[in-house]
Amino acid sequence: AGSRLFLRRSKLCGNRLAGVLIFDRAAATVSGCDLCDGHAAGIEVGAGCSAVLLRNAVRGNGLGASAQFRGRHKVFSDASAAGITIRAAATPVVERNVLARNAGAGVYADHGAGGRVAHNEFARNAFDVVKLRPGALTLVEGNVELELELGDEGPSQAATAGAGA
Repeated sequence: AGSRLFLRRSKLCGNRLAGVLIFDRAAATVSGCDLCDGHAAGIEVGAGCSAVLLRNAVRGNGLGASAQFRGRHKVFSDASAAGITIRAAATPVVERNVLARNAGAGVYADHGAGGRVAHNEFARNAFDVVKLRPGALTLVEGNVELELELGDEGPSQAATAGAGA
């Protein structure tokens, strides 16, 4: 409990669980990282934790999440398919990240989640850009949803290139 994590300029791809899992009242700073093609959320901020998530590329996560069907379409709406998941009583600052091609929402904020989601770029996530559960207290402002051409990986290079700045 109360531990501190600093993760910078790392590439975490193909994870079986969340790329970065912050739990047990820990505090974390994750910046300039590439979290891609994981089976669960790219980053999960657990209950009661604080985090600064800055200039990360979070793309193609949630591949192992269970699907819900709406008519003939698969819809991933649960937290395990999101690019970034914010649990109850967590207070992260999520800024200047690129969240693209995740199987669920770009950011999923659970009931009672706090923090701030601002100035991020979202592209081709399968569900909502930001999904706020009823009772979520997360402030969402200044985010942009980009329309990309097929085959375009998106602006992930821009997210990781500015990490040292």
